[in-house]
Amino acid sequence: MDKRKLEAKSLRRTIDPKDLEGKNVEEDIIGQERVKRALGLLEIKGKGYHLFVAGPAGTGKTKRVLAELEKIASTKPTPPDLCYVENFSKPDEPRLIVFPAGTAKKFAEDLPHAVNIVQTRIALAEMEPEFTKARDLINIHVQAELEKKLQKSKIIKEGKAKNIRLIFTTPGKFIVSFETKDGTVEVKLEDFYDDHNKANAVKQDSEMTEEMKKQITEDLKNKYCGRFEEIAEFIWVVCIKFLVPATEEAQKLHQKALNEHYNHCVKSTLASFAKMYPSAREHLQDLGNEFLKNINIYNLYNLNPAFLRKANPETQAAILLKHEQLAKVNVAVDNSGTKGAPIVIETNPTYQNLFGYIEKIETKDGFIKPTSQNIKAGDIHKANGGYLIIDARNIFNQYLGFAIWCALKRTLKDGKITLRGPRESLDLSVPYLRPEAAPLDIKVILVGSKSLYSALNDHDDQFSSLFEKAEIESESDFTAELCDRLTSHLRKYSCDKIGKPITPAAVARILEYGFELVESQEKISMQIGKLERLAQEAALYSEEDKIYVEAVIKALEEKEFRNNLIEERYLEYIGKNFLKIDILGKKGGEINAMSVPRHDNHEFGHPSKVTCNVFAGKGGLIFIDRIIKQTGPIFNKAAEIMGSWLHKEFAKNKHLSFTAKICFEQNYYGLEGDSASIAEVAVLVSEISGIPIRQDLAVTGSMNQKGVIQPIGGVNCKIKGFYKACQKINFTGTQGLVIPRDNVNDLMLPKEIVQSAAEEKFAIYPVERIEEALEILLDADWLEIKKAMEKGLEPFYYEKKKTGF
Repeated sequence: MDKRKLEAKSLRRTIDPKDLEGKNVEEDIIGQERVKRALGLLEIKGKGYHLFVAGPAGTGKTKRVLAELEKIASTKPTPPDLCYVENFSKPDEPRLIVFPAGTAKKFAEDLPHAVNIVQTRIALAEMEPEFTKARDLINIHVQAELEKKLQKSKIIKEGKAKNIRLIFTTPGKFIVSFETKDGTVEVKLEDFYDDHNKANAVKQDSEMTEEMKKQITEDLKNKYCGRFEEIAEFIWVVCIKFLVPATEEAQKLHQKALNEHYNHCVKSTLASFAKMYPSAREHLQDLGNEFLKNINIYNLYNLNPAFLRKANPETQAAILLKHEQLAKVNVAVDNSGTKGAPIVIETNPTYQNLFGYIEKIETKDGFIKPTSQNIKAGDIHKANGGYLIIDARNIFNQYLGFAIWCALKRTLKDGKITLRGPRESLDLSVPYLRPEAAPLDIKVILVGSKSLYSALNDHDDQFSSLFEKAEIESESDFTAELCDRLTSHLRKYSCDKIGKPITPAAVARILEYGFELVESQEKISMQIGKLERLAQEAALYSEEDKIYVEAVIKALEEKEFRNNLIEERYLEYIGKNFLKIDILGKKGGEINAMSVPRHDNHEFGHPSKVTCNVFAGKGGLIFIDRIIKQTGPIFNKAAEIMGSWLHKEFAKNKHLSFTAKICFEQNYYGLEGDSASIAEVAVLVSEISGIPIRQDLAVTGSMNQKGVIQPIGGVNCKIKGFYKACQKINFTGTQGLVIPRDNVNDLMLPKEIVQSAAEEKFAIYPVERIEEALEILLDADWLEIKKAMEKGLEPFYYEKKKTGF
């Protein structure tokens, strides 16, 4: 066996399923040390120190961050509840009440009971002992004062002279006593009113008969012994001058006492309630003042429901609305079921979802003014005191993405949640509220791509002051610990999400697929989503109650089949010789170079024929593809490096003048990259030296000016591409590929190629220097190649003429 060939065991890393048996460890964000350390910044209080977790799609950024945050959040205190209630002094600015966690819901349940107690006490205030006692004292006082005034009055003295006396019975009531020839007559005040009305009826009632009038007059004369007019004059003077003012004074004192009793009923009841909920003390004081301010309205509601039925709709609606608003509590954030700090994940960060909104109330007549009950909390409210995870890309995918981004920055910078609509000032047809701003204590974690992070960091001058970077790695060193955790995760995912257990052999093949994704034997892809998808697809092809390795292999074959249409077309063209590729014999100035076209989600290796012609002239190295501008800057740089190496090796002390035209045949799309450097040097050396190149070999690799071979990307795709091309044309068992030695640890070749290498039917040649590569490709010793080169270049050396300058 040629010692320059790689052994088959070096072409792929495999995992023994036996090493995976019994592995069951706790999952974690393994291999993401940067993220773990960055999450520690969330402990810093105050503004800023939010995170932007940057990484490629499919790495499970959100899931990984969530797993770590759950551990952190469980050790944190549960944040308070947030409530909105009516602000009676400023109806446009609903009041925010911050309650200890789990208290708001209980307050909302208890407040209607407290309001009902207050309303009941108001309704029954005049019957409560405290008020009746005060009322009796007022009556006694007023009565005593009235008697004092009457005793000193002229009318009483005149009445006594006429044997007419005033006798008080109960407060506000009296009897008039007067002497007649038949004795003393006593007339109650209410009886006198009736008699007075009868006397007026005799004078004014036209329908009363003369006989009836005569009878009434006769009865009054007999009852008052002919003194009716005299007694009437006495009573009216006493009533107008003394009793009416006394009654009015009593009524005022009664109302004052009643108001004081209302005040006591309301405030004492709510004060005892405030002891249970000290956070709501200010609101309860305002609620009490609102009761006292509108006591008549609430009395009408409590004592006279019939009034509401008879009232006009506007009055009825106003009374009912006022009454209903008293006991209303909008529990915007209820943390009664939260343990530790909350974690909220928002995948659709609209303005309303993030910051909340005020519900519009539309009627047939238009919009009506909302109340505190129409305030709806957003994710910022719900995550307050904890963590909010947002997919940053989805912010800018929204219709008002820039407004949302600006509002988020402003909210984090201000440290408070101001509930405003993004177009509020423009929509004048809808009445808006200005709820009290909520204090903000939150850490926001944005997840997104590295390109989005760079764009924000470069173009938003506020971004870096608010967000720190936590970068997710797309690949990680494959350690025993990581192997255990990935194995546990795939087992758990298969049982919980797929519903089928997975065998160790199937897990081993999925992990090997992780090596293939990053083209490495030492690192594994951390795009966990792709590993999960493979397990999910394997379950589709598993007819058993478990996921076996055969199902995983089938899923990989189907995945490739779904995506490799373009690759199949290329191979078809190669098989039909539409694309000219030689894999037999030797030819001068021709070689098979490898490129990696990418079509959607599929990359594949594609061989291209590179040719070279050398002739006299002063053109130097000319790349035809470069002339027609089908090459990129990296390719052009590699071309200059190639010229530098050539002159260093063969024209260090001589002047060289020739023209060499190099072309990538049948290239119609453009070239970029430096991985064809070895191929370009080889065709040039072959054409000049006259030594032919093995056509059964292809080559890939970059080089520097000193001839050192440098690693390239896509090495596995290139090897597979040439292998398939050989199979399509004529697989002789002598074919192979020259690759940089630094790419050996990147090899994760299909088992078919590994088997062919083991049977010495396909070879991989690693090289460190351009001289090694040329020896293999030209099948000659370097000294032999160098002598042939010097001989071939002799016609192109020349002496530089002296000009005399």
